[in-house]
Amino acid sequence: MRPSSLIALTLVLTLTVLSTGTTSAQSAPTLILNSRFHAAVSLNQDLDVHVIGTPGSVFSIVMDVAAGPISFAGHTIPIGGSPFMVVTHNMQVIPPNGVYAGIVPIGVSSAFQGITFYAVAVAFNSAAPGGFLPSNGATGTFVTAPNAGLDTAGIVGRPITLDGSGSRDSVSGQLHPN
Repeated sequence: MRPSSLIALTLVLTLTVLSTGTTSAQSAPTLILNSRFHAAVSLNQDLDVHVIGTPGSVFSIVMDVAAGPISFAGHTIPIGGSPFMVVTHNMQVIPPNGVYAGIVPIGVSSAFQGITFYAVAVAFNSAAPGGFLPSNGATGTFVTAPNAGLDTAGIVGRPITLDGSGSRDSVSGQLHPN
């Protein structure tokens, strides 16, 4: 892990732990992206984020393009800590039903195509080792939104052909053959 990334992550975690003061018993959260642990993320569509955890607990989500894992404050965290690491949903509270639902808007830049990112939710609790509890690791791979091609007119009961050559697999992100 690069020193600047480690310093930034340490600062975020330390300030958050000091500001939350959460001491009640809580378990590590679960992070789900687009209803999966390993998701295809279509460019120019929102990424659905769900954090399942102890109601009232405070969390942030950390995303990175480096897989990791890294060791930090007594935990193994399933991200890499590169200079591209970002914190999203900073200081959110798990609602009474135990499920936080949010989104991350995704741009349309083709530079993201095929890039995989790694994410972890971090629930803050001053009684936990290092003052936090990391979630499972979740991953997303940026893919082009499925496209069946141009609209086609047809006759009921007769087959038609659609051209989905630009579509990608929802799990692997690989192009489908024609």
